[in-house]
Amino acid sequence: MVVPQSLIELSNRIRGAKLYHNAYMGYRVYIPFLLDYSPFRVRIKAYFEVVNDRLRLNVDVSSNDYTPSWCRQEASRIKRILEEQFHEIIFDCELIYRSIPLDTRLQDKLIPTVGNVIPYYENALRFLCGMKVSILLSGRWQDKWFLSLSLAWIRYRNSRINKLYLFLPNAQIPHLKKEMERQWPGISLPVSLIPVESLSFNIQTYEKLLKSVDSRTMLVIDDCHLFKSPEAIRTRRMMDIADKCNYKLMMTESLIVNNIHDIYMQYRILNKDILGYYHWDDFSRNHIIYGGVDGKQILGYKNLSYLVGLTEPYTYSVNEMEVPEVETDVKTYICELTPSQKESYRRKKNELLLLIEKYEIQVYDIFRIMGEMERIACGYISVDHTRNYYYNTNKLLLLKKHTSRECRYVVFCKYLFEVDLLTSYWGRKSCAVFSGKNKSDRRTERIQFMRNNKKYLISTLGIQETCLEGVGTQCEIIFFSLSFRYRNYRRELAYIRENNMNRNTPVKRFITNSGIDRKIIETLSRKEKLANQVNRLFTDRQNLKKFVESL
Repeated sequence: MVVPQSLIELSNRIRGAKLYHNAYMGYRVYIPFLLDYSPFRVRIKAYFEVVNDRLRLNVDVSSNDYTPSWCRQEASRIKRILEEQFHEIIFDCELIYRSIPLDTRLQDKLIPTVGNVIPYYENALRFLCGMKVSILLSGRWQDKWFLSLSLAWIRYRNSRINKLYLFLPNAQIPHLKKEMERQWPGISLPVSLIPVESLSFNIQTYEKLLKSVDSRTMLVIDDCHLFKSPEAIRTRRMMDIADKCNYKLMMTESLIVNNIHDIYMQYRILNKDILGYYHWDDFSRNHIIYGGVDGKQILGYKNLSYLVGLTEPYTYSVNEMEVPEVETDVKTYICELTPSQKESYRRKKNELLLLIEKYEIQVYDIFRIMGEMERIACGYISVDHTRNYYYNTNKLLLLKKHTSRECRYVVFCKYLFEVDLLTSYWGRKSCAVFSGKNKSDRRTERIQFMRNNKKYLISTLGIQETCLEGVGTQCEIIFFSLSFRYRNYRRELAYIRENNMNRNTPVKRFITNSGIDRKIIETLSRKEKLANQVNRLFTDRQNLKKFVESL
């Protein structure tokens, strides 16, 4: 490990200060500080260390004659005194340290010793080992966790870290435990698995984590797009925890889930100096173009090449062209819209065109009406702008034609009303339901399907937990409806590939001949989101009108 320049400068500027290093604690500068507490005995330890690329003063007070509460209060008092005495020296040392480029200061210069791993794993590990903080982009669950755990193990063996905290959605924790037991049996690195959801509502978990993390703790945060809102409690708490750690790895399939500005908080959690903005207002003022009726509508972005240049040294994307995977063979079956669907669909399309012609359109209106058109294509027909509705779709004819009584089926839907439609079609006793609506008993439903007590397993897209775990290959998979987001399919398709279900599990997709389904299929083939295309067209009314007319 390289001695931070700020600690060297600090040890030279403070009389009696000494620079120490050991494999467990890293580099520290201890400063002499004594107070007379006679006749009682009190031990004071004051030292500086570099945490998250900044000098941090730590004071520990211990005594057998005073209570722990008194020791904590005394430590806080002494820390304030020392910060007032040394604030000019600390500022000067930081100033000298900051003359070194950030990407140089955050380099780790750790050379990984990799065994017989596939080449794209080796390339990823070399990049990740070279930086203290980084973001890993990969859509394959297996890739993310193999690389992150390998990175943590390499750092632990080289005395960079002493423990590992893994933050991930609660639904994925059982799956990761099984994977760790399979690939890393008897690992000596202390590992803790923390549900991301607990940071939102559990203050005890947050306070416990805040006390237990230190500069030698490594954080791995999966699905880091869950921390995109600067005002969310979960985001602020994660930022407090991350600011006390030197080694951080964030992982996600895509940094930009909805909008480009989602990247702000993810890099802010890594290190506040990467983007150079300490506040969200500064970032938004320099990179977001606002407009619309109320001046708060996001019309576009600016200075994007500048942002890309700032983030590039800390971001590694797994090259999917190097991934040795077999694409899942998905057979697509198309049906006509029913007459009532065509009429409802036509009215919604004309409503959207009318708003564009009157220049009264906002991005919200586009997504709202397109969502209604998608629901119509899925079979949801509303009656006279009231809450009354009914189901009408020819997809049931596709089910009748392309399913058999001998097979068992896993069916994915986007909407809950489609779940109701299918359970009514097949009968509730034959169907196991796995959706956000029955969260408490959906695992029991899946077990019923796995034990052949039920013939159909119906799940909604977009829930955090996959229903395919443990199902096996003796079934067929049907995507009954489409989604605007490719990521809603990707998890299920990746699970099929990674669990060798490709050859034995037929996958079918049912769509209509509507324009909205056709556009979704086109964006899915490019592995994009339809929302990105709409956002690009919003400032060009002529092309936006052509786009809507093609639906």
